[in-house]
Amino acid sequence: MKQNKGLCDDMFRLLLMVALYYPLSVGLTFYQKWFIKSYRLPLFIVTGHYITKYFMALAIRSIVEFVQKNRRVRVPFHEQLRWLMPIGFCASLDIGLSNWSLEYVTVSLYTMAKSSSILFIVGFSLFLKLERWHSSLGVSAFLIAVGLFLFTLQSTQLDLRGLILVEMAALCTGFRWTISQLIMQGEECSTPVRHPLDMMIAVQPWMFVAIVPIVIVAEGPEMTWEVITSFHNEYQPALVLSLVLSGGILAFLMEFSEYLLLVNTSGITLSIVGIVKNA
Repeated sequence: MKQNKGLCDDMFRLLLMVALYYPLSVGLTFYQKWFIKSYRLPLFIVTGHYITKYFMALAIRSIVEFVQKNRRVRVPFHEQLRWLMPIGFCASLDIGLSNWSLEYVTVSLYTMAKSSSILFIVGFSLFLKLERWHSSLGVSAFLIAVGLFLFTLQSTQLDLRGLILVEMAALCTGFRWTISQLIMQGEECSTPVRHPLDMMIAVQPWMFVAIVPIVIVAEGPEMTWEVITSFHNEYQPALVLSLVLSGGILAFLMEFSEYLLLVNTSGITLSIVGIVKNA
């Protein structure tokens, strides 16, 4: 009875976390698509989201520390270089490569090809011994790979450059979530980061550092004050700022829900939830 009750409690918690993640993820996706249609600097928007998420997380942590009278975890710089910098860099590369790939492939092909990230997560998880090999895992990975191959093969608008970019982004996704799981659930890091809020604070600066060069290369030539402050080809700086901040708040909540799922389940579960969402 106790085991059944524990299983039911775990399932209920998982459903609650998924129920939190789905609307935030879908909402942010549609919000970004709507925003980018009338704004010429998508990577600049993402950079604004990073800044918003970081300062939101800092503010919330300060409030929590004040209320609880307890200092939350701080990750030493040398540990950040070893564990958090790769996560931040991979996250920004994931976003940059994903946006770049959409110039060459359709959204449907991108969505299906990006789902291959679960294969990379499985591979990294097995390599780092986060998961144990069993036949059902192998069969599932094989079926996913075959399905993705068949979909890609039948695509009438396949562009090899775009497909390569998507798969590189999927590789970054797999590495990012696997290492994040290792830090949040394992003991390899001498300063374990168990809470989504602490993880977000630790990772955001590295994400920012990684995406700035991408923004400069991809959008730098057209990044003038007039372009930055224009929406619908009209000068609206206050509106642009409010839209970036609103997207940043959504991104904060979604990333929090992602880490919440990750610390309570696994990178594989998070990836499956994402695939189901995109189906």
